[in-house]
Amino acid sequence: MMKNLILYIFLFLCIGACKTTNAKKENAFVSVWLPFSPERVKQVYNHSLVKSYRQSSDCGYHCPDVDIWEYKYKDPKTGKIITSKKPIASQKRFWKSPHEARIIAISLYGKAFYFDALLMYLESIKNINEINKIHDKIWGFETFTVRVYIAKRNPRDEARLGKISNETPDYMIQKLLDLGCEIAFVDNKLSEAKKDGSFWRFAVTSEKMPPGQRIRYLLRDADSLLTAAEVFTVADWISSGKQFHRMHVIPICMGPLTASWWGGTHVGEGHFKDFHDLVKNYPYRFDYGDDELFSRDLLWPRIKAIGSVLTHHFPRGGFVNTLGNPYKNSCEEPTDDFCSKLNPKSECEDRILPQTRNFGGVIQALGLRTKLDELKQKHPEYFDLELYKPENQFIYKNLKSK
Repeated sequence: MMKNLILYIFLFLCIGACKTTNAKKENAFVSVWLPFSPERVKQVYNHSLVKSYRQSSDCGYHCPDVDIWEYKYKDPKTGKIITSKKPIASQKRFWKSPHEARIIAISLYGKAFYFDALLMYLESIKNINEINKIHDKIWGFETFTVRVYIAKRNPRDEARLGKISNETPDYMIQKLLDLGCEIAFVDNKLSEAKKDGSFWRFAVTSEKMPPGQRIRYLLRDADSLLTAAEVFTVADWISSGKQFHRMHVIPICMGPLTASWWGGTHVGEGHFKDFHDLVKNYPYRFDYGDDELFSRDLLWPRIKAIGSVLTHHFPRGGFVNTLGNPYKNSCEEPTDDFCSKLNPKSECEDRILPQTRNFGGVIQALGLRTKLDELKQKHPEYFDLELYKPENQFIYKNLKSK
């Protein structure tokens, strides 16, 4: 019986491997181990990039725009709340870096879980400084302002549309303002905020800067934690001078531009001044992973054509990578092979992360929703930048405020 079982599994894998030659080039090995995986892993693989059966628009002919109708920010010097129709924290008088505006863009909607997770993310930024005994007043990810895009009905439409049923409560907004976040109020013109909220943070890519000024932005999820690996990659990206950054810091890639693990920089209008037109005309908005479809289909091709991308990743190949990637070339690496097809003068580059146990916590911190206190207790090394090593001094220098 055991021999028959082994034969059955072998034939199943062989048949599955043959299927990888079809148009989708799916990885049949995923279907073998996924049923036995934890629920969080199954959730990740139940993703638009892997399972996209739709052949019609989610929102008919009227997909919602990202109507960012107001910004709020607490002046760190006076403590007064500033309200504006335009972004505030990226104005030069509020820069935390002398070189550029720095923004971490995060969407917040739905369950209170994500608010609590966001508070933990903000705490993890402070934790990096404490673990590494950095006493600068502003250093590291504190040179970025966290801009939180939240659901709130535009008053001019409230009589017509009513309130958004799951608007972010005022006490949450006040707490985030007190913690130094900038708030961007978004009206999606719907009765509630659904998965379309994951698109809101992309609006930072279209922010127009005055002549001679630069903005640098990171796209992140509310339910992630900052670890040494991420700080290393961002400092290295800043040092590289590349326009865009991909952080492929787990062994697998669902898609080439993970919506919450990338960043960019631009002057003037940037490369996505048409963002609002792109998002209004994008038909898939309400399923888990649709933001990844959007970034893969509309953002990533343009980024490749620009040809200035730094990608950080662990060594590829091996057991996990072979079994885990959902389809062939899901990472689109080596990056320059894909960039150069669109731009012969491409300067895209891949860098392998140093092989150190300090970078071992990215899966827990970025994907498995491990609590900060738990991770600090079990693996404090995940937050250690080892700044005493000469090869790591660039991290401190590139994330200094002054």
